[in-house]
Amino acid sequence: MHETPDPEATDNAEILARGPARRIPLNLVYDYPVRWSKYKVLRDLIQNFFDSIPRNEWSRRFGHRMVGERLSLTSQGVDFSYDWLIPIGASTKRGGDGLYAGYFGEGFKIAALCALRDHGWQIEVRSRDWRLTVVPDTLKVDGRDLQSLAYDIAHSPHHGADTTLTIAPLAHEAKCVSLY
Repeated sequence: MHETPDPEATDNAEILARGPARRIPLNLVYDYPVRWSKYKVLRDLIQNFFDSIPRNEWSRRFGHRMVGERLSLTSQGVDFSYDWLIPIGASTKRGGDGLYAGYFGEGFKIAALCALRDHGWQIEVRSRDWRLTVVPDTLKVDGRDLQSLAYDIAHSPHHGADTTLTIAPLAHEAKCVSLY
């Protein structure tokens, strides 16, 4: 999650103005043969925050909060368009000359798939004026129904220049989560 251009430049601004959530299928099927541990899912999601904040500002601009079984991660002063989370290969981290851990444009999508499919975690992201919820969906291929990943995108009260990602439920993991 790296800073991107002006929110007015978002191609999907009309979607947000329409009211209720709009489903965006990702064409990423549930039986995609990748399995990430809970640790790897959390690591990848946290890495996105780490890559979005200058190193010397990390302790001041990154925050986390555990309430019950819900973990929220927040980067202050970092917002982005959810458009970056849709196509495989789209990344804000290119051209960083090795400054970022990722740049393939697949980490969030695979982490979201494994979180939902393998660990039963719900993922929600808020930034600018939108809220994205990772959900299962059905994709029709050659007359067959395949379970796949999708995003429900909805308008959210202005979240400002911050980005927040929430993961739940983290039952047992909540006792083990230490981000410092």
